[in-house]
Amino acid sequence: MALNYSGVTTGTMTIRQKQEDGTTNTYKLQFRASNALACLIEVTPAEKKEGEKQMYYHRLIWFACDMQHLRNMANNEGGLKSYFYGDLKARLNIYYKENETLLRYFAKAGIKVEAYYKEPRTRKAKK
Repeated sequence: MALNYSGVTTGTMTIRQKQEDGTTNTYKLQFRASNALACLIEVTPAEKKEGEKQMYYHRLIWFACDMQHLRNMANNEGGLKSYFYGDLKARLNIYYKENETLLRYFAKAGIKVEAYYKEPRTRKAKK
């Protein structure tokens, strides 16, 4: 089965990683609506060429196919936190049903999670 995701952002995750040389790298990731339970994507802008639309690179960081896959990852040695490196903070929009499940599993794994509720804007049809 192929993993397909849309442009709908259902939450975010920030990862701060301290490097050996003392610097800190911060990565801002997006949870996207997908045909899986969860899909975490890193979106970075490509070099903009004059006169062209801005393009973006999308890189899959992590995903959970379904509840069984999420349970298996949670029960592995180190739990869900072992799939990421650094200081983690997630923000999940619980308007999306699957984020309630992620909220429970992430909190149990020791990942800082902030829940919020925001309905998506509906676009008006053009006449």
